[in-house]
Amino acid sequence: MKLKDRNEQLNSVGAIRDFWQDNGLKPKNNHVIFNGHVSYSSKLHSPSGPANVRIALKGYNTDGQITVIGDIFDSDIIHTEFLPQFQDYSYDEQNKSLIVVGNSPKMGGDYKVIITP
Repeated sequence: MKLKDRNEQLNSVGAIRDFWQDNGLKPKNNHVIFNGHVSYSSKLHSPSGPANVRIALKGYNTDGQITVIGDIFDSDIIHTEFLPQFQDYSYDEQNKSLIVVGNSPKMGGDYKVIITP
């Protein structure tokens, strides 16, 4: 996996800030934790459903780490943790969703994850 440059990482962290602020999510202990809906799309796997989502806002090498936990989200099959050092995040203002894109053999190449509260 190719490491993202600092500007790309900062753009992803900015997308996270816009996402939690626009959705009225409240940080606690440097994390935003909420029950949401997560949809994956990739060549190999496309699960979609409810999940507990945890976003780290501060921490040593964890700024912007996203963790998805849910019955249908198996970390042996799909990625359930994301970091702005390896994936790109963007904020969809119209749908108030956070979008994560990346590329991984585990996912069959390019993949996209949409997270909504």
